[in-house]
Amino acid sequence: HEAGHAVLHHLQGGIVTRLSIERSDPRQGTHVGPKPEPAPDADPQQALRETVATLVAGEVAATIQGAPAEIVAAGGKVDREQALRAAAGAGLDGAAGQAMIEEERQRVRVRLEQPESWSLVEETAQALLREKTLVGDLFRTTISR
Repeated sequence: HEAGHAVLHHLQGGIVTRLSIERSDPRQGTHVGPKPEPAPDADPQQALRETVATLVAGEVAATIQGAPAEIVAAGGKVDREQALRAAAGAGLDGAAGQAMIEEERQRVRVRLEQPESWSLVEETAQALLREKTLVGDLFRTTISR
């Protein structure tokens, strides 16, 4: 789940500052750094789409990996709620927000199923299982092998 968030964010040009699957860690989850400002002529919805994509990527990765549906849904509940809030904050109503989430879920699935992307997810997941927490450089080292 967390590897999916981190790898997708990285593939979209973002910076992952910290990942943790340590249950006792109050900062558990995926933490990202700021992305560069978009070009003045960039699609104003692009940043929202990338945020939503990063949020649904954990659930998508768990689905690709074959986790049971109830585990996938439970793990993605907070992420889906955050995606809906982000969409609402950008002025989309509930139906438009849901539609964007579904579009991004499909786009993310295609991207993460690409062999080179999926190998990054698997490498990150294995590093997380070993280390429990990956901070900046350790994450970047993991995905640059």
